[in-house]
Amino acid sequence: EDAVAEAAALGLGKGSVLYDNLEQYTPGGTLTTRVLGYLRAWTERLHQLGYRSGAYGNVSCLVADLVDNATKTTLPDVIHFARWNDRAVTTDTALPGTLWAHRQRVHQYAGDRSETYGGVRISVDRNQLDVGTGT
Repeated sequence: EDAVAEAAALGLGKGSVLYDNLEQYTPGGTLTTRVLGYLRAWTERLHQLGYRSGAYGNVSCLVADLVDNATKTTLPDVIHFARWNDRAVTTDTALPGTLWAHRQRVHQYAGDRSETYGGVRISVDRNQLDVGTGT
């Protein structure tokens, strides 16, 4: 509910995707159960409030857990997956073609890149999006 209130205050209306960031973890057992339960609740509550859910995570943990349990849980509407392979595409061997197949993918393909903009050096991540134009 707080995420929706904050998004609305920023002008992100109903139908917008709100992302949850689940950094690297060791999948399996109780931890996988907790992660999937949390994301299911996140997604279902966002849907009740008129928003869509997104989840960010690594292909070796979050994506693997979601794919392995796709028929047993409520999946996020959009997947933002990290695999730093320098390939600016939204396909990956970890993602079956049937999941998040309709403009529902963001691929973080590079990270911790130093770049300079306006004379200021910053660290950036690079992403390839295939998420459509919104509502």
